[in-house]
Amino acid sequence: MLFQIESNKSLDENERGLQESAARHQFGVIAVHDLQETLKKKGVNLAMECRIYEVCNPRQAQKVLDADGAISTAVAMPHFCLRHGEQVHAGHHASDRDDEGIRESRNRGRGTRGGRGDSTEDARCGDQLS
Repeated sequence: MLFQIESNKSLDENERGLQESAARHQFGVIAVHDLQETLKKKGVNLAMECRIYEVCNPRQAQKVLDADGAISTAVAMPHFCLRHGEQVHAGHHASDRDDEGIRESRNRGRGTRGGRGDSTEDARCGDQLS
């Protein structure tokens, strides 16, 4: 399921907001991938700016990794922020199995889920745009 918000803020403002929001919810941004820059180094020109943020809750990550280290790629929850022309979008792919802290922060009336127009908000992404 895709959680996506259109923002009036710049990519840098969204990035700062995501880091602040993540910290408030005991998450951290463990890596940032600038896809436009990475692809340019490989000879591909991407018209839009696109950043991918790996967000993780360290305590939850430890529990998951202690239980089964083979699923380590599921520990970092990727979020995106992209700008194409004047439009800026931020979001992430959400699972119906999001942890309790995330579920509690939903339903505050911002954003859309899956492009269907459902009113919702997510601590991992939506707070940064408020």
